Amino acid sequence: LDLQGIHTLPELAEVKSTVCRITKADGWVVLNGDDPYVSAVARRVRARVAYFSLVPDGGPPLVQRHVGRGGRAYLVRGGWLVEAEGASETRIAEIRRIPVTIGGLARHNVANALAAAGGARGVGASIEEVSQGLVDFRPDAAKSPGRLNLFRLGAKVIIVDFAHNEAGIAAVLDVAEGIAGGAAGRAAPITVIIGTAGDRPDDTLR
Repeated sequence: LDLQGIHTLPELAEVKSTVCRITKADGWVVLNGDDPYVSAVARRVRARVAYFSLVPDGGPPLVQRHVGRGGRAYLVRGGWLVEAEGASETRIAEIRRIPVTIGGLARHNVANALAAAGGARGVGASIEEVSQGLVDFRPDAAKSPGRLNLFRLGAKVIIVDFAHNEAGIAAVLDVAEGIAGGAAGRAAPITVIIGTAGDRPDDTLR
C-alpha cells in the first residue's frame, strides 16, 4: 500500500488478482473465502476455484454455497485441516502437528497452511504428500528466514518476523500474546521492536 499509486485495499486486491485472472481454465485459483476483496476475484477468473476459510462450521455462506454445488474448499474441522469437495471431506493434517501454526497459536499460518494445501493439490499433489509437507516444514531460520522464527534465550522466547505491514505485525503480536499467556493463563511481559520501511508515508508508519 501507498506505493506505485496503490492506496487502498480494493486497489491492491485488483493488482494482485492479475495472477488469478490469467490462470488457464484447466488450472486452479485458491482464494481466501474470509476476505470479501479476495473472494470477489472468483467472478473474473476462467480457472477452477477453491476457497479456504478459518470460519468454523464450513466457512462463510459463500464458501458453503460453493461446496454445496460440488466445489472445493479447505477448512478447519475439529482441529484438522480438511479438503471438502461437494459432500465428501478428507482430513489432511492435524493442526497441532503443523509446526508453522505453533500448536494453533499462529492463526495466520493456519490460513497459510490451508492455502498451501489448496495450491499443492491444484498442481497434482496427493493428500498424503500435502500432509507430509505441512508436518515436515519448520519455520526456522534455515528453511524460512525471517518468518516466525522462534529462539529461546534462557526463560525468554524471541520471535523474529518480517512483518512489514499492520496486518503482519498484528499476526505476530497474536502469537506473542499466546506464548506469553502460557498454559496456565499467566501473562509474561512482551517487548516489541519494530523497524519499518523508509519508503512508506508518515501515516502508515504511525
